[in-house]
Amino acid sequence: MLKISFKNRKDLVLNNLVLDYNGTIAFKGKTISGVKEKLSKLAKKLNIYIVTADTFGTVREEFKNQNVNIEITDDRLTGAKYKEEFIEKINSEKTVAIGNGANDRLMLKKAGLSLAIIGGEGASLNTVLEADIVIKNILKGLDLLLNNDSLKATLRR
Repeated sequence: MLKISFKNRKDLVLNNLVLDYNGTIAFKGKTISGVKEKLSKLAKKLNIYIVTADTFGTVREEFKNQNVNIEITDDRLTGAKYKEEFIEKINSEKTVAIGNGANDRLMLKKAGLSLAIIGGEGASLNTVLEADIVIKNILKGLDLLLNNDSLKATLRR
């Protein structure tokens, strides 16, 4: 569990981290260097889920020996709806969601805390508008979760 206390807003109590894959923690199907190490540290406090359409078909191989749960989006629903329903199922209020694409918008809107990543693929404007925090790369975003003081400073009202 990750608890972030604030003086002037509701405290955050987070149990889950849900990440998009391509464009967020991976580029062209390959995990961005440094992500696995940071996720290993976060796995001591949070349940980690990668929810993805897996465009390049690489996510399971990339994370085969990591303490993360892989969820491939269902063809019966749009990726956006699937991701939204997924975080509702695991308790969206206690979930940090991180993404960049249009199919991440609803997930970010519902999450207790949300980060939009503007990486090598850019980010969907509608997704950015739903995020609590917008950051230029995933490593800096994960660092915010690892360093609560920086997160508090960003979210302070």
